[in-house]
Amino acid sequence: MIDFILVYKTSTLTTERQEHKHKTYLESLRKLGLTLEEVHFSVDDDVVFVKIFAPDKVLYAYANLFDIDLDCQHFEYRPYIPPPRDFLATPLTNPNINDPIYSRAPKSISGEISQEITSAERILVIYQILSRAIWGDGRGDYGIHKLIDSNTFIDAFPLHDGNYEWTVSGPLNDRQLLALYWGSFDCWHKEQPINLVEKYLGTEFGLYFAWLGFYIKMLIPASVCSILVCIYGLATMATPMNSVGTEICASKFLMCPKCHYRKCPRERLSNSCIFAQLSYLFDNWCAVLFAVIMSLWATVFMELWQRQESVLSLQWNLRSVEYTRYSLRPQYLEAAVAKRYSSVTNKMEPYVPPGQTCIRFTVTIVTITLLLLIMILATFGVMVYRIAVNLIIVKNAKVNILDSKSGAWVATFTGALLSSVFIFFFQWFYEYIALVLTNLECHRTQSSYSNAYIFKSYALAFTNNYSALFYIAFFKGKFYTHPGDQTMWERIGGLSTDICDPSGCVVDLNVLLLIIMTFKAVASNVLQVYIPKIKERINKVLSKVRQDNLPQWEREYLMAKVDEFFIVKEYMDMVIQYGFVTFFIMGFPLAPLFALINNVIELRVDASKVIKSYRRPIPSKVAGIGAWFAILQAMTYIGVLTNALIIAFTSNFLEKLISHVGGDQYSFLNQTLSVFNMNDFYILDQSNVSFTENTCYYPGKRYSPDHQLSLQRRKGFWYLLSIKFGVVVLFEHVVIIIKGLLAYAIPDMPFSVKQQINYQERLHKKLRMKTLNQEYLKNMQDVKRIVEEEKRKMEQVMKDTRSGK
Repeated sequence: MIDFILVYKTSTLTTERQEHKHKTYLESLRKLGLTLEEVHFSVDDDVVFVKIFAPDKVLYAYANLFDIDLDCQHFEYRPYIPPPRDFLATPLTNPNINDPIYSRAPKSISGEISQEITSAERILVIYQILSRAIWGDGRGDYGIHKLIDSNTFIDAFPLHDGNYEWTVSGPLNDRQLLALYWGSFDCWHKEQPINLVEKYLGTEFGLYFAWLGFYIKMLIPASVCSILVCIYGLATMATPMNSVGTEICASKFLMCPKCHYRKCPRERLSNSCIFAQLSYLFDNWCAVLFAVIMSLWATVFMELWQRQESVLSLQWNLRSVEYTRYSLRPQYLEAAVAKRYSSVTNKMEPYVPPGQTCIRFTVTIVTITLLLLIMILATFGVMVYRIAVNLIIVKNAKVNILDSKSGAWVATFTGALLSSVFIFFFQWFYEYIALVLTNLECHRTQSSYSNAYIFKSYALAFTNNYSALFYIAFFKGKFYTHPGDQTMWERIGGLSTDICDPSGCVVDLNVLLLIIMTFKAVASNVLQVYIPKIKERINKVLSKVRQDNLPQWEREYLMAKVDEFFIVKEYMDMVIQYGFVTFFIMGFPLAPLFALINNVIELRVDASKVIKSYRRPIPSKVAGIGAWFAILQAMTYIGVLTNALIIAFTSNFLEKLISHVGGDQYSFLNQTLSVFNMNDFYILDQSNVSFTENTCYYPGKRYSPDHQLSLQRRKGFWYLLSIKFGVVVLFEHVVIIIKGLLAYAIPDMPFSVKQQINYQERLHKKLRMKTLNQEYLKNMQDVKRIVEEEKRKMEQVMKDTRSGK
């Protein structure tokens, strides 16, 4: 069986140094015990494939050297995972010994612990050998990656187990089983064969798909609740519960112009009737209750995932990984030319001087700050674009209400699409920048390196994906003063004039969330399906391949590569979506339902592309989802705060509640709108206005023109504002306290698993004590024997002395 493939071109070995590196490296691999076989590309003799074979005894020896805990050598307790129900089961998740499929792949389907090193473990060990084999005499002259960078080799990759196409007879490989029972859309409702996924792709991929599957399960009750919220909103829309919608639809108020130029249209408040009804659909007491439930749902999700992760950690033998994750990176050893004494290891260790580290991290901080500012400016540009488009459409059209509404809709939808395009553009850009900066920082361990890249990428993704949503939820319309205020049109591109519909900003938030989530879901899934196929087609064209019956190593050489942070990008998409679900659930209760539908498709798309469209990834052992858990924990707390702010400042729920508590009947018209004298709006061309009223209304709690405090804030405005801030603080603290109690009540590890671990640790302790006692007794016996011998010698000396010898 071929374990690994190296690829080089004879035409690139143009210098004596490259030939020496190439020859020395291959000779090093042979000396390390690997068997090599070279074969030319069938369509290009310039390309040479080096097939690597490794004997089992060599792999066992190096696995022990590299601290890789093999599955077949692990005999500790493994928790029992019950099979799924029949309608969720497949031959891989609920094996049946009488099934004909079982007899064709008994080792894979049975789920039993392998008695020999698996193909994924073979790849992992060989990859470690390739990364350490020497090809020169210099300090850093080792590793396949540097040879690839210098074009001495052009590629290195492991092979899949075989073809993924199903066969009706003969033995089945793991790739065929996963392609049919995991990567197929026919199994969209089936349980994942997560143990076989981990066995074939490694623990990093196994944990990602386990987390994604668990996330989908947790979204099901959240989606049911979101549907119930919408049903309640539809059922009570025409009742007195929807007092704001009723008032707006029945109102005869004339709203003030939203722009400053001549021929600016005016409209009746009743024209916002549809917006008011849509706002109530997502802005009612049931939606507020749902926001609280979702905040607690996030805590339950995280705690239950910890339990699941602890079980998988035992099932996949990951507890030992904790001790090897802090080994030094080769890149750090090359950069750390200085050495210092370590009081821990009692020897000299390499290190990077603090001055260099400070400079590296300063560059990172400055660069990340600039990127964040650029993204915020892009969001600001989209907002200005929306204002400009709306004004252009209205200004160049006939003065009627239809033109005004169409301009607002066109600006809203095109602005949302432009925001989505910016999100995709910046995503490709900041991933590259984050990688460059992480390499510049020269991290000591692989764990630190990976976490630094993830945190930087997420910080940039957070700003990129949520800036526009935070603007609409918390800032849009908050800088508006009153009609006729000329300073509004002179500040930051007229952004102060960007106000929501009189019914509120909830509809705008809904539209933007809906478009971004839909656009990202469709674009992401389409790109994930077609990009690897396009890359493979391009590789075939460049290599001038026309036939299909190529050897396996040649077919996979033409397939798309799996890069180092492939799985990080998959996590990023899901974590960003998790933010949409938790941050703005009050503004868009249907977000869990949209996320559920997308994730069911996403899981099968990811499974299919990994098994069918990409080369086999190099397996790796990780202790858990790592930095993503800390990010998700932080997001649950941010979600509590954002939903509290939306309830207080974006929706109308809190104002209605305060009025009812105070014994007054809430009136949207009297308590939210202010009157303005049209005669003071001198810019308006009265000759082009069909309305005869001298007064109009605008959103703002200000005194009327005939009041002595004309256009200033009403007295109750500051009182209401202070209550809102108080409610935010109270809501946040109450929910966080409940979250803490839930987290305390749900153990991070099942009791049976914890009990078995403690039992194992006691057995290990007893075994160690027994070994130490044996060593102690043996030493004591040796000491006693030496003492007795010395005593006999002394007695003999004394005896000889007395006898005069």
